[in-house]
Amino acid sequence: DTFVYMIENSCPELLVEINFGRPVISAEKFPDFPGSKRSQQQIKGGFYLSTNFNTVYKAKVLQTISDTFNLGWTIEVIE
Repeated sequence: DTFVYMIENSCPELLVEINFGRPVISAEKFPDFPGSKRSQQQIKGGFYLSTNFNTVYKAKVLQTISDTFNLGWTIEVIE
């Protein structure tokens, strides 16, 4: 929930331009892989957010956003 909230409230139209190494946010829905569903959630602005990542990768995505825009976020994984 935190991952979706932070992405949704961080100007998705700008985030779509960041290279995360994997498709994270896009303007269009990607087709599911054969035999496996791709977890994408539609968020504000009509964008699609991939959520089928482990917690560590989601933290890296949020850290990349913070670093790219000099937001100064402190990202921690709490288990």
